[in-house]
Amino acid sequence: MSRKDFELIAAIIRGLYPGASSEDNRAMVQWRATVKAFKHDLWMTNRRFDVDRFERACQPGANVKSRKAA
Repeated sequence: MSRKDFELIAAIIRGLYPGASSEDNRAMVQWRATVKAFKHDLWMTNRRFDVDRFERACQPGANVKSRKAA
């Protein structure tokens, strides 16, 4: 998978974020479980996969495309 694929997955998950105003805590629990499952499965496909960066990219307001090359 390419970087664009990972960015797309993170953007989709970010769009599913239930928000702080959600009255149903189950939605937040499910969203966190979804992020955790993707982190694990993507890491299993590529051991160099940065799970912490992916989790940050899934958060609302994340702008992963603005990252400067290291």
